[in-house]
Amino acid sequence: MDYHYIFDRKVLFPIEYQTFKFTYSGKMDTLPVFPKEDLYIADCNDKEELEGLGFFENDEVEQFINDPSIYIYRINGEYIACGTFLKPYWRTDIPDSEKNSYRDIGMHVSPNHRYKGYGRSMVQNLTLIALEQGFIPLTECTVENTASRTALESAGYVLQ
Repeated sequence: MDYHYIFDRKVLFPIEYQTFKFTYSGKMDTLPVFPKEDLYIADCNDKEELEGLGFFENDEVEQFINDPSIYIYRINGEYIACGTFLKPYWRTDIPDSEKNSYRDIGMHVSPNHRYKGYGRSMVQNLTLIALEQGFIPLTECTVENTASRTALESAGYVLQ
Protein backbone atom coordinates (compact mmCIF):
# COMPACT_ATOMS: atom_id res chain seq x y z
CA MET A 1 0.00 0.00 0.00
CA ASP A 2 1.10 3.56 -0.69
CA TYR A 3 0.86 6.75 1.31
CA HIS A 4 -0.86 9.73 -0.28
CA TYR A 5 -1.33 13.28 0.87
CA ILE A 6 -4.87 14.57 0.95
CA PHE A 7 -5.46 18.05 2.32
CA ASP A 8 -1.88 17.99 3.72
CA ARG A 9 -2.52 14.81 5.72
CA LYS A 10 -0.60 11.61 5.14
CA VAL A 11 -3.12 8.79 4.67
CA LEU A 12 -2.80 5.13 3.73
CA PHE A 13 -4.90 4.00 0.76
CA PRO A 14 -5.31 0.48 -0.59
CA ILE A 15 -4.88 0.46 -4.38
CA GLU A 16 -8.64 0.45 -5.13
CA TYR A 17 -9.09 3.75 -3.28
CA GLN A 18 -6.31 5.69 -4.97
CA THR A 19 -8.58 7.06 -7.69
CA PHE A 20 -11.70 9.16 -7.80
CA LYS A 21 -14.37 7.49 -9.91
CA PHE A 22 -16.80 9.62 -11.91
CA THR A 23 -20.04 9.10 -13.80
CA TYR A 24 -21.45 11.39 -16.44
CA SER A 25 -24.14 13.74 -15.11
CA GLY A 26 -25.93 13.97 -18.44
CA LYS A 27 -25.23 17.65 -19.03
CA MET A 28 -22.42 19.82 -20.28
CA ASP A 29 -22.49 23.43 -19.15
CA THR A 30 -19.93 24.62 -21.71
CA LEU A 31 -19.19 23.72 -25.31
CA PRO A 32 -15.92 22.03 -26.27
CA VAL A 33 -13.25 24.39 -27.64
CA PHE A 34 -12.93 22.10 -30.69
CA PRO A 35 -15.51 19.91 -32.47
CA LYS A 36 -15.33 16.12 -32.25
CA GLU A 37 -14.95 16.02 -36.02
CA ASP A 38 -11.42 17.42 -35.52
CA LEU A 39 -10.37 14.25 -33.67
CA TYR A 40 -8.78 11.36 -35.48
CA ILE A 41 -8.10 7.81 -34.41
CA ALA A 42 -4.41 7.14 -33.75
CA ASP A 43 -2.58 4.78 -36.07
CA CYS A 44 0.92 3.28 -36.32
CA ASN A 45 2.29 6.64 -37.52
CA ASP A 46 1.47 8.10 -34.08
CA LYS A 47 2.96 5.24 -32.04
CA GLU A 48 6.41 6.69 -31.29
CA GLU A 49 5.04 10.09 -30.31
CA LEU A 50 2.37 8.57 -28.06
CA GLU A 51 4.90 6.28 -26.36
CA GLY A 52 7.04 9.32 -25.58
CA LEU A 53 4.29 11.11 -23.68
CA GLY A 54 4.74 9.14 -20.46
CA PHE A 55 0.95 8.73 -20.28
CA PHE A 56 0.69 5.09 -21.33
CA GLU A 57 2.01 1.88 -19.75
CA ASN A 58 4.50 -0.40 -21.56
CA ASP A 59 2.61 -1.97 -24.47
CA GLU A 60 -0.62 -0.01 -24.19
CA VAL A 61 -0.03 2.25 -27.20
CA GLU A 62 0.27 -0.64 -29.62
CA GLN A 63 -2.69 -2.43 -28.00
CA PHE A 64 -4.86 0.71 -28.10
CA ILE A 65 -3.89 1.54 -31.69
CA ASN A 66 -4.90 -1.97 -32.72
CA ASP A 67 -8.18 -1.75 -30.77
CA PRO A 68 -8.55 1.32 -31.86
CA SER A 69 -8.99 3.33 -28.67
CA ILE A 70 -6.84 6.49 -28.89
CA TYR A 71 -8.13 9.74 -30.36
CA ILE A 72 -5.76 12.63 -31.14
CA TYR A 73 -6.30 16.36 -31.54
CA ARG A 74 -3.72 18.46 -33.40
CA ILE A 75 -3.52 22.07 -34.54
CA ASN A 76 -1.50 22.54 -37.74
CA GLY A 77 0.12 19.14 -37.17
CA GLU A 78 1.19 19.91 -33.59
CA TYR A 79 0.10 17.44 -30.90
CA ILE A 80 -2.31 19.12 -28.50
CA ALA A 81 -4.11 16.28 -26.72
CA CYS A 82 -5.12 12.65 -26.89
CA GLY A 83 -7.95 10.75 -25.33
CA THR A 84 -8.60 7.12 -24.58
CA PHE A 85 -11.90 5.35 -25.11
CA LEU A 86 -11.66 1.98 -23.38
CA LYS A 87 -13.72 -0.90 -22.12
CA PRO A 88 -13.01 -0.63 -18.36
CA TYR A 89 -11.46 -4.10 -18.02
CA TRP A 90 -9.53 -3.10 -14.84
CA ARG A 91 -12.53 -1.76 -12.90
CA THR A 92 -13.44 -4.10 -10.05
CA ASP A 93 -16.58 -2.10 -9.20
CA ILE A 94 -18.26 -3.13 -12.48
CA PRO A 95 -19.31 -6.77 -12.95
CA ASP A 96 -17.48 -8.45 -15.86
CA SER A 97 -20.83 -9.22 -17.48
CA GLU A 98 -21.59 -5.46 -17.71
CA LYS A 99 -18.20 -4.05 -18.79
CA ASN A 100 -19.08 -4.13 -22.51
CA SER A 101 -21.75 -1.47 -21.83
CA TYR A 102 -19.22 1.10 -20.57
CA ARG A 103 -16.39 3.18 -21.99
CA ASP A 104 -13.81 4.76 -19.74
CA ILE A 105 -12.70 8.16 -21.01
CA GLY A 106 -9.14 9.33 -20.38
CA MET A 107 -7.10 12.29 -21.59
CA HIS A 108 -3.62 13.71 -21.83
CA VAL A 109 -2.82 17.29 -22.79
CA SER A 110 0.57 18.55 -23.98
CA PRO A 111 2.21 20.58 -21.18
CA ASN A 112 2.35 23.59 -23.53
CA HIS A 113 -1.42 23.53 -23.96
CA ARG A 114 -2.74 22.83 -20.47
CA TYR A 115 -5.32 25.04 -18.75
CA LYS A 116 -6.84 26.12 -22.08
CA GLY A 117 -9.87 23.81 -22.11
CA TYR A 118 -8.38 21.07 -24.31
CA GLY A 119 -8.60 18.34 -21.64
CA ARG A 120 -12.21 19.20 -20.86
CA SER A 121 -13.00 19.31 -24.57
CA MET A 122 -11.37 15.94 -25.22
CA VAL A 123 -13.46 14.40 -22.44
CA GLN A 124 -16.63 16.12 -23.70
CA ASN A 125 -16.07 14.93 -27.27
CA LEU A 126 -15.30 11.34 -26.27
CA THR A 127 -18.37 11.40 -24.02
CA LEU A 128 -20.49 12.42 -27.02
CA ILE A 129 -18.94 9.61 -29.09
CA ALA A 130 -19.66 7.10 -26.30
CA LEU A 131 -23.28 8.20 -26.06
CA GLU A 132 -23.72 8.12 -29.85
CA GLN A 133 -22.41 4.54 -29.89
CA GLY A 134 -24.72 3.47 -27.05
CA PHE A 135 -22.09 3.22 -24.30
CA ILE A 136 -22.28 4.52 -20.74
CA PRO A 137 -19.36 6.94 -20.27
CA LEU A 138 -17.36 7.00 -17.06
CA THR A 139 -13.91 8.08 -16.00
CA GLU A 140 -11.49 8.29 -13.09
CA CYS A 141 -8.37 10.13 -12.00
CA THR A 142 -5.81 9.75 -9.27
CA VAL A 143 -6.60 11.57 -6.05
CA GLU A 144 -3.61 13.89 -6.37
CA ASN A 145 -4.40 14.96 -9.95
CA THR A 146 -6.46 18.04 -9.21
CA ALA A 147 -6.14 19.38 -12.78
CA SER A 148 -7.79 16.24 -14.18
CA ARG A 149 -10.49 16.31 -11.52
CA THR A 150 -11.28 19.93 -12.43
CA ALA A 151 -11.39 19.08 -16.15
CA LEU A 152 -13.63 16.06 -15.56
CA GLU A 153 -16.05 18.00 -13.38
CA SER A 154 -16.20 20.87 -15.86
CA ALA A 155 -16.95 18.32 -18.61
CA GLY A 156 -20.08 17.20 -16.78
CA TYR A 157 -18.81 14.35 -14.61
CA VAL A 158 -19.67 13.88 -10.94
CA LEU A 159 -18.00 11.77 -8.27
CA GLN A 160 -19.58 8.37 -7.73
